[in-house]
Amino acid sequence: MTHNGAYYVCRQGHTAQNDWQPQDTPTLWNAA
Repeated sequence: MTHNGAYYVCRQGHTAQNDWQPQDTPTLWNAA
């Protein structure tokens, strides 16, 4: 996915939450 112009790959399945931004949840997202 993209967020603020950066690409991320999901590390772990999860339920999306509006306040869980990729840069704030490194256990869920890897920068691609």
